[in-house]
Amino acid sequence: MREFMFQLPSTTFRFFAILSTIASAIVWVENSANCQGINVGYAEGPAIRGTNMAMPLPLGNPGYGRPLQQPRMIHPSASPYLFQSGTANDVIYPGANTSASFPVTSVVDVPPESVQQLGYSQSQQFAPLGNCNACMSDSCGGCSTGVCGSLGDLMPFHWLQAVGGDEYGVAQNWYSQFGIFAPLIILPDETGLSFLQASGTVSEGSVYGANVGFVTRYQDMASYWFFGSNFWYDYESTPDQDLHQVGIGFEALSRFIEVRANGYLPIGTTSRFESVNPQLQGRNILLGYDNLALAGADIEGGVRPFEKPELWFFLGYYFYTDQDDILNEDPLEGLRGRVEMRPNRNLTLGVTVSQDDVYDTQVFASATFAFRSFSDILSAPGGCNAEPQFTQLVTRKSRITTQRQDRLAASPVNGAPLNIVQASSTAAAGGTGTVQQPFNTLAAAVTAAGENGIIFVQNGTFNESINLLNGQRLLADGFLDTTPHVFSTQSGIITLPGQQTRAQVPRPSITSNDLLGTVKLCPDGNFVDNVEIRGFDVANTVGSGIVGFLNDGLTIRDNVVSNNAGFGIALFNASGDAVNSPTASVSAFSIQDNELNQNNQGGLLIVDADLASFDFAPTGLNINSKGVSFADRGDLTVQVSGNTISDNATTSTLSPLGQGLANATLRDDRYGVQVVGLTGSSMTVNFESNTLERNGISSALGRFSSAGGLAVLAGGTSTVNTNVTESTFNRNAGIDIQATVGDGPTTLATATANLKVVRSLLQNSQLSETDDGVLASGIRLNADQGLLNATIDSTVILGDTTVLNSAFDRMEAVYAIADGSGRINTTISGTDLNALTRTGNEFINWHVGVGSNAEDLGISIVDISDTLLDAECVLKFHTGEFGDPAVSALSATVRRSELVARLPESSPFDGIRAEALGGSDMSLSILDSEYRFEGTVSGSNPARSWLNGDVSDSADLTLLIENGMPRNSMAGFTNFIDLASEDSGTITTTIRNTTIGDTIGQGIDIEAFDTSRVTLDVIGSTLSNSGAGLLDVLANDQAVASSTLTSNTLINPANRAITLLSKATNSTDNARVGATLTSNQFQALSGALRATSDTDDGLAELRLNMTNNTSNGLYLLEQLEAPPGTAAITLFDGGGNSPTQTTSGTIGTSTTTLDINFP
Repeated sequence: MREFMFQLPSTTFRFFAILSTIASAIVWVENSANCQGINVGYAEGPAIRGTNMAMPLPLGNPGYGRPLQQPRMIHPSASPYLFQSGTANDVIYPGANTSASFPVTSVVDVPPESVQQLGYSQSQQFAPLGNCNACMSDSCGGCSTGVCGSLGDLMPFHWLQAVGGDEYGVAQNWYSQFGIFAPLIILPDETGLSFLQASGTVSEGSVYGANVGFVTRYQDMASYWFFGSNFWYDYESTPDQDLHQVGIGFEALSRFIEVRANGYLPIGTTSRFESVNPQLQGRNILLGYDNLALAGADIEGGVRPFEKPELWFFLGYYFYTDQDDILNEDPLEGLRGRVEMRPNRNLTLGVTVSQDDVYDTQVFASATFAFRSFSDILSAPGGCNAEPQFTQLVTRKSRITTQRQDRLAASPVNGAPLNIVQASSTAAAGGTGTVQQPFNTLAAAVTAAGENGIIFVQNGTFNESINLLNGQRLLADGFLDTTPHVFSTQSGIITLPGQQTRAQVPRPSITSNDLLGTVKLCPDGNFVDNVEIRGFDVANTVGSGIVGFLNDGLTIRDNVVSNNAGFGIALFNASGDAVNSPTASVSAFSIQDNELNQNNQGGLLIVDADLASFDFAPTGLNINSKGVSFADRGDLTVQVSGNTISDNATTSTLSPLGQGLANATLRDDRYGVQVVGLTGSSMTVNFESNTLERNGISSALGRFSSAGGLAVLAGGTSTVNTNVTESTFNRNAGIDIQATVGDGPTTLATATANLKVVRSLLQNSQLSETDDGVLASGIRLNADQGLLNATIDSTVILGDTTVLNSAFDRMEAVYAIADGSGRINTTISGTDLNALTRTGNEFINWHVGVGSNAEDLGISIVDISDTLLDAECVLKFHTGEFGDPAVSALSATVRRSELVARLPESSPFDGIRAEALGGSDMSLSILDSEYRFEGTVSGSNPARSWLNGDVSDSADLTLLIENGMPRNSMAGFTNFIDLASEDSGTITTTIRNTTIGDTIGQGIDIEAFDTSRVTLDVIGSTLSNSGAGLLDVLANDQAVASSTLTSNTLINPANRAITLLSKATNSTDNARVGATLTSNQFQALSGALRATSDTDDGLAELRLNMTNNTSNGLYLLEQLEAPPGTAAITLFDGGGNSPTQTTSGTIGTSTTTLDINFP
């Protein structure tokens, strides 16, 4: 006996073993009670009772005989054909072992029927048996039905079955069952029987089980067929799981034919996963094994072709499937053949052969022993058994059918197993794509992998171009110790087995002579979407490294793409925002952690345009032959992160692809990265944690549209969103970041570009010759038509001091140009830590900190806050063109910022320059900010001002300075504020709560010429320590200059505080100056005020309102008139002025406040 037989069964099995033992005891007690030497009782119906014999009469007797009754002669109701010979006197006395005679008349009168009607029995045909249930030999008088005796004689009995071989659906095939047969209910006419059939199972591998069945059988007296039904509960226990099952069965049995059908339904937990460490298996990944309990059914039919021996032949069909829909293949379905021999009613031998697609051919054998009577075990088969069909054990599959299948890593989308094809350029030819036999070309691997397949490249150098298929992942080995390749599967995220570290295997490389590209994602009848390329050197190609058309969802990461004649990566009309690969764990459309170096045309190009307008002929690509529609596929959102993009676009030589783009009149730019939208789609590029260095072409190699690090171009009706976060730009030629709207092949006014630069570092940009001349810039914004929104947040922009000190003067940290009908909204703010671990923005070492132009019908809005501007010219704003009546507009606001004018001794720059020309409008507000001068102060400093405002033509300039405070002396400037208006321009200035002064010239100098108008309002401020004066106001020609000073402190120990002058020199002149001084305090030993109306010809007029002013110097009013000119001064003294005014000439007075605005 096998070792497993000595292992303890489970609790449930022990329960059934105890139940079987109890049933055995009941059998022994009943046999003892009914078999004490004789059986007593009497016959009711055609049978003999009270003997140790059973007579071959039809079944249907109602039960056991009652004790203590004398035997009777056969009743005349017995069917006459049952008896062939003998006499009525040949009746066996109870307990006799041989035949004997008995006087019949003492028992019952025999009716006068013939012998043939009554029938006779021959005593010699009876044989003594040792059990209450006995059987006649074959010579028992015919017994045409093959059944004799009474159901009343049935007793429980044990049985034992041993099975060995290979049985389908059974993992442990060698097992034994020990069971019991126990009658429960016998119908009164003995045509039906219900009984219990139960067993316990012990199998190899510590598997135990139990089966309990309730069976009912019925005999059809007309046909002598037996029909039965049965209901089952099955239990099986393994070391890993417990299984439960219910079943139902139906059977039809006769002497020579048997038919049965059974159904099986596992209940409770029907599956268990047995995991293993993921491992490659062929071209799949094995995750473990699913152990499934299968529901199903079987049916079989059998025949007994011979009377002797009793040999049965069965043919059946079975079908099983799982309830949890885990099976990867078709359901278990097959045919079964069985041969069974029944030497006697206590012994059954069988052999079964099955065939199906899962288990193939299986063979197992069984032997069943029934312990009805030990002496019967080796007895000869009887054709007249008392109850062979009634007591025949139910034939069914007692073991719960299970199936153990490999669980392969499968797609979470469609459930298909992952197809992983291996490739190595050093492998032998004729590979199959497994880890042992990889393909030696990428093209073969791509074909074998198919759509959604995975190509795992072990190592090597491949000299070929490939075109990937939809959903493919091209993966290189070498990432085990960093970020191993992982897959999304139905079982979760798993790591690709068999990977090595970069120290173990070099990066595979790919090169080719393909003029278009080496790794291509080009549609050819179908789009190529949801592709991943990771871990390769793509270098030294005559085209671009990676090029794609109309791709929806890509991941390109951890590659080195270098020294290619075209672009490193070029994507045309890509779309989508995610990779919907069945296996990729990275969900975003992304280009990340690549090195894009020394690619002649540029590092990265992302363009959305009308492909039909491009000329791809130089690359050999016939775009119209690809069998797909090239209509726009939709919006794009792409993550560009963690890349190093350096030394790209440094040559003037055009690649074939670059030539094709130039032929399509795309801008001739030279950038490390270009994002171009020219259609109606929306593009969003999230540019995060990238490094761009030394990209762009220098001015020495020729003039191009522009050059530098990152270029964003929106044309047509497109919307392009670019978010630059925590990225570094260093030593790029020309412009680190340029955003342009309304340029390219089509220029419609509906294009929109949104640029956001956050927590980034831009430094050391170099000079390059562009359409706007030779310049170097951190961020440059252009809107020719359409809308450009730019946000710069907590970013540092550092200029190169070597370039700053050179002969060029076009270094600009941020510059925005709105012309045509374009509009730019620029927001510069920041409250986060920047790259220098300080708060806010910092723009340092530039000719211009922030500048903006608005021309034609352009509109520029600039909002600056929480920013350090450290430049020669901190702010530079310009609107309109001289003589151009177009109404361009610019509005700039500066809040909570530090404005540092860092001027070399000879620098001509003003600290802030505002110039409005033509018919333009400009407004500039500086609020809650600090300002200072840094540089050399000497007598050779050129004339320059802290704020210089010039207006001409019909332009308007509005200035507001509020809560301003100097951090040090402003002695490097001639004037603090210098305002000049000519032609018909207008300047309106308000200064509130601000400190002005410490210059070598004027504090505020205002000049109005021609028919212009200047208005100044100074409130609650301090004007001090200026060399020439605190406020000079001059109106010439027909100009008007009006000033209102309220509650100010004016300190000037060296010179006069305020000078007002109305000057007319021609007969047509009408110069007018107005001033209102209220509640001001003057500390000016050389004079608080000098108000002069001076004319040589024409009219010069001055109006002055004074109330509650105090001074330690004089207020001088003087009329200087030379004929034919007329000079007029009018004073309104509101009282409270100290000292009183000193006058010269004819001074008019007014009793009411004068209108100083001269309507």
